[in-house]
Amino acid sequence: MTFRQSPDALDYAPHTPEQRRHATLRLWTRRILWCALATVVLAMGWRFAKQARYLHRQNQLMRHSAPLGPFEEDATKNVGRVLWPAAAQILDDGNNFPIFIHERVTLDGISRLIVVQEVCAGDSVAATRILQIAVYEPATLIPGSRLKLRTNWVMGHPTMRIVRSAIDARDSSHFTIDYELNGEKGIIDGWLLSESSATLEVRDGPLKNPGLPPPADKSDARTPSSTPA
Repeated sequence: MTFRQSPDALDYAPHTPEQRRHATLRLWTRRILWCALATVVLAMGWRFAKQARYLHRQNQLMRHSAPLGPFEEDATKNVGRVLWPAAAQILDDGNNFPIFIHERVTLDGISRLIVVQEVCAGDSVAATRILQIAVYEPATLIPGSRLKLRTNWVMGHPTMRIVRSAIDARDSSHFTIDYELNGEKGIIDGWLLSESSATLEVRDGPLKNPGLPPPADKSDARTPSSTPA
């Protein structure tokens, strides 16, 4: 009589030592791989979270709308009053007084962060004054990407009161700075000319008056010259 083994029969034969070693090795290999994968995911998640926080601060600067002025003639009166927004900690240079912080866009659609500072090379009313305009290329979603300084341009001027700054709602490449000098008012125009070029131009007011002392020579400015970074 022939007996057929059931296909569902259980194999009760004990594993050999070699089989047990292989099984243990496979188990630990899977555990190590899962731990490595979890570590990579956590590390990437942390980097993306860090980049997202940086981009949030960058966006706050590019959409900044709170007033930064006025900036008084006596520079000592501006200490503790004309302050940088909290998001400006991502900028390399925040030791001077902020005048304008906002996004501007070139005519061909290139977006840049524009930062204008008032640099006082000295104390009180007698200080040498410089308006410094910096053009930053925005950071991207790539972890580790940061704002990149493209241009640092300066314009010397006499001691004066800077009243306010504002974007031009009709021209995304343009902004204005209102000033007062000797009781007279005027406007300085700011322009983002290209992806790495910006300028400040006096539109009207006493800075146009040839009888006034000339603005400081750009070659004597204590800030970087107007060359792309």
